[in-house]
Amino acid sequence: MLFSTAATVMLVSTDTDVLATRHDGWVGSNDIKVEHSQENGWPGYVQSKKASGDFVDESLTAKDKVSAQLFGFLGLDDDWDGYGAQKPANKAVYDALEYLNLIPKGIPMPVSMASSDGEIGLFWEQQGYYIDVGFYGDDTYSFYAENPSGSSLSDDDVSTDHLTSELEWLLQNLFETNSRAQQATA
Repeated sequence: MLFSTAATVMLVSTDTDVLATRHDGWVGSNDIKVEHSQENGWPGYVQSKKASGDFVDESLTAKDKVSAQLFGFLGLDDDWDGYGAQKPANKAVYDALEYLNLIPKGIPMPVSMASSDGEIGLFWEQQGYYIDVGFYGDDTYSFYAENPSGSSLSDDDVSTDHLTSELEWLLQNLFETNSRAQQATA
């Protein structure tokens, strides 16, 4: 296990397939959510999770927190999951960081993840909707979106310098619709 202090920390333990972030202070395995790559149903994926309560610097914006998680992936080595995972390309992390700037205002920040094939991913999951955007470090991204009825939309090799009109529409409508539904029940 690794322990560290810094403004932002990524913890990786190949002994227990642990990957997590912290925003201040010390971190240990009791402070994080462990997602074992074979138990969570997505082989080779380990999802980062921000710490809660006193461990989170609330002055950081949601974008800062996701950026910190992404920077943490730069510290991964080959076999980071204990099952032969590839180290993500630094460029994949940088592409994902740049992509955060393209997300329209009012859209919640995604959750970040690293996969065993070296992909860096960002995803949103809400009320049966799922949107996943993946980066390999080649100045392109792919995305996959699925609604609760199972209909899906995807695209590959999209230039990282823009959102596709379909993906922008999906994000805006998903969160606009959910925001209206929450306001109606309040």
